[in-house]
Amino acid sequence: MNNTEHKPLFNRRYLFWLMWAVAIAIVLLQTLTREDVLILQTGYSGERQAYWLEQPKQEQVHTHLLLLTGAVLNELDLHRQQLISEGVNQHLASPALLEQVSDWGWQISLTDAADHLQLEIISPELPQQAQLANLVQLLQQPVAIDSDALRQRIQAERYIQTQSPQPRLLQAATSQLATLSDVTYADDYASLMQQLPRLITFSGPSLQLDASAPPERNIDPLTPQPAQDRQPVPQLLQGYQSEYHHLHAWSLEKPDTADMLARQRLSADLLTQLLQRPLPGEPEYRLVWSPMSPAGYVAIFLSHQEARPLPTSKALREHLLQHLTDELLQQSSRALIQQTRQILDDPGGQRRWLDLLARYQLPADSHQLFLNTLENATLAQMQETLGSLLEPDEAIHITLEPY
Repeated sequence: MNNTEHKPLFNRRYLFWLMWAVAIAIVLLQTLTREDVLILQTGYSGERQAYWLEQPKQEQVHTHLLLLTGAVLNELDLHRQQLISEGVNQHLASPALLEQVSDWGWQISLTDAADHLQLEIISPELPQQAQLANLVQLLQQPVAIDSDALRQRIQAERYIQTQSPQPRLLQAATSQLATLSDVTYADDYASLMQQLPRLITFSGPSLQLDASAPPERNIDPLTPQPAQDRQPVPQLLQGYQSEYHHLHAWSLEKPDTADMLARQRLSADLLTQLLQRPLPGEPEYRLVWSPMSPAGYVAIFLSHQEARPLPTSKALREHLLQHLTDELLQQSSRALIQQTRQILDDPGGQRRWLDLLARYQLPADSHQLFLNTLENATLAQMQETLGSLLEPDEAIHITLEPY
């Protein structure tokens, strides 16, 4: 009879260390998952025709009705948007609407941006479709506003702004970018209010909304898109300042994919870093990056105390691309990924991201593609993106000289 002692496959010490190894592996995998995949509970409701975002830790529901007014590029655009803003604010202050909102337990406010207005409703529960329909019906009625007085106020404010060199250059540049149509206020207001129920975001706890693919739709803003085939005209201005100022500006397309949105955002950061390198002529500089719908702009201001040649649009483009390195790209990419994660970890940042998706009509899960594009962007890709953006033939060049 064989008396060989039986030995178990795993002894107690082995199992002890195996248990710890598994626990550590789980923690590491969870950490990696948090870094690689950012989970947001977002979607699009076909029933409500709205983007939504689940925020379980929030106590109230935030509803945003986004009113696309188009890019504010000149005095007429600003006058048009402020007419609309004042009209909506008059409705919000009306006794009928205040009483209705109070009965529903809502807080409601209006804010404006460069290319849209945002009507925010904070409520204990998700607003019902009938409630929003009643609100829209109240807002759709035109109101009496002293249009001439508003125009005079805008003209006075813009005149004061143009006494400074950079605002004067920027106003001249954006006027070149703008193409305008002469519409009356009543038509303006009515057109905008027709868009109101078509662009909505909901965020908050327990929304319980359906998830479906957003329809292929194009909600055009009020202002038409600037013509892309128009050749900019160089301008020479004179002012009372002692320095010489130059401006180079380019039109910035509305992003139609999360990939394009990420590359534009990365381009803005790269330009900021590249402009910190010594420029030909060693001028002072400032970058203005203004993404808008249907088209925004990028502007670079250069200034110097003396009259000396400063880089043309072509020379500036070549200089910036020459100093774009893989090291700089990786540095910018990592910083933007971290910044984006911080924004999307914050409830307010999540709501701003959701509004961005709605305005650009991007898929609800675009955040991961956005992060992946930032992480995987190559030097060749960003050279092409920046080169196309800073195309010399499409640049607006304005010089402001002292008298």
